[in-house]
Amino acid sequence: MPLSKSSVALRSMQTGEQLGVLLSILGSVEVGVMLTDLEHHTLVSNERLGELFGFAHDKAVRNDPQAVRQWVADRIVHYAAWEQNLADVYADPLKVQLDHLELTNPYAVLERRTRPVLDENGKPFARLWTFLDRTQEHRRDKIQSFIQEISLTFDPKPSVVYQKIVRSLSEFYDTTSILSILEGDTMRFQAIASPVPGAEQMTQNALSESYCQFCMEVDSPFVVQNALDDPRHAKVLPATMGVTRYIGVPLRMSNGSVIGTLCIMDHRSEIGVTEDDVRLLSVLGMRVSTELERESHLNALEKSVESAEAKMIQSEKLAAVGTLAASIAHDIRNIVSAITLDIRQPGEAELDRLERVGAHVDRFNVLAARLLSYVRPTQIAVRPVSVRGAVQYVADLLSRHLDLAEVELVIDLPDSLSPVLADLARLEHLFMNLLLNALQASGTGGRLRVSSEERGPRVVIRVEDNGPGMTAEQIQVAFDAFQSSRNDGFGLGLYSCRQIMREIEGKIEIESEVGKGTVVSLEFQKGMP
Repeated sequence: MPLSKSSVALRSMQTGEQLGVLLSILGSVEVGVMLTDLEHHTLVSNERLGELFGFAHDKAVRNDPQAVRQWVADRIVHYAAWEQNLADVYADPLKVQLDHLELTNPYAVLERRTRPVLDENGKPFARLWTFLDRTQEHRRDKIQSFIQEISLTFDPKPSVVYQKIVRSLSEFYDTTSILSILEGDTMRFQAIASPVPGAEQMTQNALSESYCQFCMEVDSPFVVQNALDDPRHAKVLPATMGVTRYIGVPLRMSNGSVIGTLCIMDHRSEIGVTEDDVRLLSVLGMRVSTELERESHLNALEKSVESAEAKMIQSEKLAAVGTLAASIAHDIRNIVSAITLDIRQPGEAELDRLERVGAHVDRFNVLAARLLSYVRPTQIAVRPVSVRGAVQYVADLLSRHLDLAEVELVIDLPDSLSPVLADLARLEHLFMNLLLNALQASGTGGRLRVSSEERGPRVVIRVEDNGPGMTAEQIQVAFDAFQSSRNDGFGLGLYSCRQIMREIEGKIEIESEVGKGTVVSLEFQKGMP
């Protein structure tokens, strides 16, 4: 209700005593008070008001409204909206309002109330403003909301969760947030977020030059309000660069071992670290520790799965060799026939015939080397390799199959095509699987095409056939193990292709339409030309 004389009970006192009581009350309350006339001029202001806004409160009653507003202009977060609201309030002499005002430098949230002051006739003659500091309550509410948001965050990949926590922590405090992992005498930055330009490019820091060395020695959160107050803290690298405030928590695994820290740090030592800040870091640190341990378990499981996958791929290679046997046998028969003809060729000098036979024997060596290199397990050796050379090599191996099936293979790869980063043996295995699949899908009289496109740092290779195509359901499971559309198929061809592309951080996709053929796209990283 509007404030009036009738809303206050007074014992009979002298005028001077009433004024003294009023001044005593205004000087002792924790509420900032300002009384203005209807033209915005300050009539009364108490000391608490000056403390909240950072100006000398007694000057407010001796200056015009515009001057008072200029004193607080750099404190009001949304200054234009604040000014417009003042205009709206004073335009309505009877307006009552309750809202919150956000300040900066330092950050604060004030509960703001205003109402008219009425004379004995009920007519407004002044306006009362009160301001109550609600910063801690507001921050506590924000922290609680933050904790709830993080508690509801989940992703199959632990890295997505802890990276979000680090990023959100940085945004919450508008400061640098780092998840560091101890590796020897170095703290490696597993995740970092910062509003400071260039800070996110940092990757590590020496343990002896970081606050982490102190944080990892304690069981509880570690706080440095101002590093310059302690000679040990003042010597670390961040402190020498002006980063003097630090809040960190050690990250522990379930077996009790400390593996790193989660922290925020900046130059704002004048802003006190509260119990709520420490509680927030503690809760987030526990969640990050959980995600790091989950990541460790997943990595161990993935290695186990990869070992099993490698064995399956090797088995599939051996099966594919069986498919090649007819082609190899045909080539061997041709070579033997050629040797026989050369040996029996009349009129040839003995030396000439031996040279020709030797050339045919070399062809045997090439066949054997190619077959063994295809079957033999090898370590991954990623380096710049020629796609055109790999495709041509596979095409030579499959030439008899292509001829017998009357399938045309068009290799539309320019000589100028950039090399790609890959393991040559696995690249050849990849194209062997794709071309065999395409050949079998095309049927007699079909047509295959291998083409390319360069997109900046990537090279895209397309293997295209004019076979019957695939349904959406078939495409969805095409890369799954043991999924085959043929009764005699193992269902590991496309599966192993995807694994090979993953090994080199490439991509493989299928585009197909029933009755219109299939296109398999491979996206590689370029190697050095």
